[in-house]
Amino acid sequence: MRLWVYESAALSHEMRKNALANESESKATLGSLAFRTLSDEIASLDNLNRYETRFDRQYSRCLQRLRELQADREKAVISEAPELKK
Repeated sequence: MRLWVYESAALSHEMRKNALANESESKATLGSLAFRTLSDEIASLDNLNRYETRFDRQYSRCLQRLRELQADREKAVISEAPELKK
């Protein structure tokens, strides 16, 4: 989530920087110019995308592990249930 905020802020900042030089352009064009500048000249978008991918993978692994632990716990409760009835 935080990376999206950084990416949005970087694009907005670059759009503001270019707005005076390109006053007649639409917001979409300013956005495109900002994206091109950030993509071509500055590694910030590459870094943000790399970090986002890494965080997404970490989140997915943690979520998968949580689901495995929950399933294991559920199996343990079910297997112990007949013993409790005796």
